[in-house]
Amino acid sequence: VLQTGTRDASDQVKLGDYASMLNWKTESASSPEDVQPCLDRLADCDVVLVDTAGCSPSDAEGLSRLQQLHDVVKPTITHLVVSSTCNERSFLRVEAAFKDLNPDSMILTKLDESGGLGPLFSCLQNSSIPISCLADGQRIPADLMEATSNRVAQRVLGVLN
Repeated sequence: VLQTGTRDASDQVKLGDYASMLNWKTESASSPEDVQPCLDRLADCDVVLVDTAGCSPSDAEGLSRLQQLHDVVKPTITHLVVSSTCNERSFLRVEAAFKDLNPDSMILTKLDESGGLGPLFSCLQNSSIPISCLADGQRIPADLMEATSNRVAQRVLGVLN
């Protein structure tokens, strides 16, 4: 696991705890320049998960850092994490701001707070980014699930089972 950017210390501890429980190596890079040495130390790993700090779609500097990081890491798969509590306008801003990172899929979070995906239905239907996962709480992995057609349809209708 490679943690990048500035984030809350409790987030770093939480991710480090998960990695430790799974007996995974962890590295931390504070800038895109620090990433390559970390990747070199993780070279014997089959998979490297890169966790980035959140970034507002209006933060040009943050988006530039993410693009630099993306260029260094050259990820095989990129997931865009989007809060399901956002409105249609916010969703479209997020999608536009992160399009240059070419996300392969989207993880929709905070379903437990939003009450469903109904308000975002047209955005999700018209998005070129498929939904890969849904998260309806903070208990990992219990609250993280694959975004099957049935589960997405239930969340659009406001069914939380």
